[in-house]
Amino acid sequence: MSTASTGSQAIIPDFKMPNDGQTYIEQVRNRCHDLIQCGIWSGLHIQMLNQWWNNFRTDVEHYFAACLLDSVIYRSDEQTLALMRQLVQRSLPDFGRSTNGITDWEERLQATPFDTRIRLVPVIPHGSAQGKSAHLILRLFEKRLKVQKHLLAKAEDVASLIASGIEAIVFVDDLLGTGTQFVHDFALPYKLDQIKTRTPLIYAPLVAHEDGIKFILSMLPNFFVTSAENLAGAHAIFGATGVAFADGINSRQSAWKLYSDILSSRGIVLDGSARRGFGELELAYFFQHAAPDNNLPIFWWNETPSWKPLFYR
Repeated sequence: MSTASTGSQAIIPDFKMPNDGQTYIEQVRNRCHDLIQCGIWSGLHIQMLNQWWNNFRTDVEHYFAACLLDSVIYRSDEQTLALMRQLVQRSLPDFGRSTNGITDWEERLQATPFDTRIRLVPVIPHGSAQGKSAHLILRLFEKRLKVQKHLLAKAEDVASLIASGIEAIVFVDDLLGTGTQFVHDFALPYKLDQIKTRTPLIYAPLVAHEDGIKFILSMLPNFFVTSAENLAGAHAIFGATGVAFADGINSRQSAWKLYSDILSSRGIVLDGSARRGFGELELAYFFQHAAPDNNLPIFWWNETPSWKPLFYR
C-alpha cells in the first residue's frame, strides 16, 4: 500500500478491517473459546476473555483485537511442566554434550538421595523476597519432576558450593526477556560476575529471547545460557518481521497508530517505550502463573478502572 506524504512527513493510513474481517474475528474468538473450554488454556475463563473483548468498541478495533489474540502464545501449567521436562531431558544434556560436560541431568536430579554434585538456584532479585515465578518453577522441579530437595540452593551460596566441588550450577527462571534484570538485579548484586571457575554457571530459563541471550553473554562471560524454547524478533507484535497484521491491507505502522489511539482514549497513560512492554520486546507470551512485563500492556493493564485485563501479572 502506498503512503501519501505532506512535505517530508509521511501520513500513516488508518487501520482498516478487510472484507473478510468479520469471518476472521469469529474464527479467532471461537478458537479461543474452544481452547479455554478444552482446558488447553487452563486458568483462563471465557468471562475474562469477554470482558477484555468489550474494551474494544468498533468493528475495526475488534478486528485489531482479533489480530492480537491470534498472536498469543499461552503456556498452561501442564505446558510449563512440559517445557521443564524439555529442559532437563534435552536442553541441558545437549549443552553438556557440546561442552563435554554433564549429560545425565534427569538421573542426577531424580534418582538418588545422595549428593550428585549439581544445584538448582532460583533467580530472585537481590534484597527482595519477591521472585514468585522463579519460586514456582523451583517448586515444580521439586514436586512434579521429583528433584531432590537437597539439590536446591540459594544465590548467596554459589561461591561456597563451587569451593566444595559442585560440578554445575543451574539458575532457573521462567522467561528471559532483555536480560537486564538478571544481570543488574541478580548476577551483579550477588557478585556472580566475579566468580572465576571451571564449574559451569548455567542460566536456564524455560523460555529465552535472543536479545536477552546476547546481552547476558556480553555482560557475563563466565555464564552459559540454555533454554527449552527461544523467542526472536519475529515475536514482536509490531516488529518488522512480525506477522500479526500481515493481511495485505494494513501495515505495522497503521496498527501501531491504532494501538496508541486505543491506549490514549481509554486512559492508559504510558510513554512510547512502555507501550511496547519492558525492553520494547512487544511480546504476547503468557504463562498460566504469570504475565511477563515484556508483553504488550494492552493484555495485562489493570490500573485504569474502565479497562479489563485478559491476563493478570
